[in-house]
Amino acid sequence: MAAALAQVRNALQAIGIVDVKQRDAITDLITSMDVFKIATDDFIKDMCKNIRRPGGTLPNPNAGQPGAPAMIPCNGVAISPTAEERLVLFLYYVHHLKRTSWP
Repeated sequence: MAAALAQVRNALQAIGIVDVKQRDAITDLITSMDVFKIATDDFIKDMCKNIRRPGGTLPNPNAGQPGAPAMIPCNGVAISPTAEERLVLFLYYVHHLKRTSWP
């Protein structure tokens, strides 16, 4: 499992996704390179959308202060359109390797 995650992190680094928060958010959902073999463009776009705006709430670390709410909205991680496009292009590359029988 650790080797598969390291492989995904290295691939993300190679395509230019160098922000640690972005890489961690993506590797929370894509845990091995096998996911890229079966994923679609829509999957990548929906994944990025869900990372940007996950919804829900989380406990407020400042809840002890007067007037602070107990829960705050979950903001998510900013994934740039460039990073999203690079993921889609990488997905195309992985599908091309699969079609041409490369490992």
